[in-house]
Amino acid sequence: RSTDEFNFVIEAGTDHITINPLDDSNNLIEADVWHVGELLLDQDQTDGNTWFAIKQDGLSFDWGLGGRPEDASGWNFMIHPDVALAINFEGGIGETTMDLSQFHLTDLDLDLGVGSIDIILPIPQGDYSVDINGGVGEVTIDIPDDVEVEVVVSTGIGDADLPSDFVQVSGDEDNFLGVDGTWQTPGFEQAENTITIIFDGGVGSFELK
Repeated sequence: RSTDEFNFVIEAGTDHITINPLDDSNNLIEADVWHVGELLLDQDQTDGNTWFAIKQDGLSFDWGLGGRPEDASGWNFMIHPDVALAINFEGGIGETTMDLSQFHLTDLDLDLGVGSIDIILPIPQGDYSVDINGGVGEVTIDIPDDVEVEVVVSTGIGDADLPSDFVQVSGDEDNFLGVDGTWQTPGFEQAENTITIIFDGGVGSFELK
């Protein structure tokens, strides 16, 4: 591991995807990836910053010849937590879980497909944003305790479930089909370390807890 910032780009197919912190290793990233067809990898390192991209070119589920092996478990990534981390994720179809609680997260950009996604966010070291676009399914985000957060929500067809201490500062009180508005924790405007979550949803639910 020899990088100050790690930019991780994932373009997923159809499979279960996990991201977790890497323990007891000096590697920057370790992965266990099951796929059918070609797996495209690209990487670069400039001025101490590393950029790594992975993309499935073809099928990644058990409709391939012979089906999925019994010990295949999807795409499982483990990243060393002692780096600044930015993630750009383009989802396919399936379940995604990200335990980012130990990372110095600088940016999280998600372009969702179909399925559910569960994210555990870290305490901010400065400010960072989470930008979520589209998708059909359930989005659940676990925020740290005692952190100031702003949430901008726009759903096509679906609902949003926010903690009771969030205050709506703009938007419609009641939409027929979806939710449209901005909510903040009471101390957001005065805080130095904040999280901004922007959810522009398609069909499904959004829960912040």
